Amino acid sequence: MEIISSIIIGIIIVAGIVYLLQKLQEVIAILAWVAVAYLFFAKDNLLGACLVASAWYAFHCILRFLGSTSEKSKKKPKEVRREKKKVERSSDGSFNINWNLVLMCLIPLFWPVLILRLFYNDKSNKSVPKLDAYDYEQHLKCNRRL
Repeated sequence: MEIISSIIIGIIIVAGIVYLLQKLQEVIAILAWVAVAYLFFAKDNLLGACLVASAWYAFHCILRFLGSTSEKSKKKPKEVRREKKKVERSSDGSFNINWNLVLMCLIPLFWPVLILRLFYNDKSNKSVPKLDAYDYEQHLKCNRRL
């Protein structure tokens, strides 16, 4: 019972965060680009500027995917009634998801991590054990050099 209540509380918290992020989307965009300009021009930190820009782009893609863009909030004139389009469903009955768009939204979240791992990862291969004299002798015997 505690698990179900904690899951429900988690869903409510996530929904509240998404709602607040949708309301603050324009403010976050302005702050992100100001931070990019500051990091790039004042601190000469290209990596930091790229990370902030990619985080903003991922945030923008996710909110656009969820359907909260500023164009949507503009009122459109009433249109003549149209026939409803049939919604395509997959064989299991769920809605079709454009996985290409989902993947494109997730890429900016992961490539900064890969770049940081490239620069800060230890270059030596830790899976290869150190060879002692006996191992080296066996290596030479196997290669018929001894």
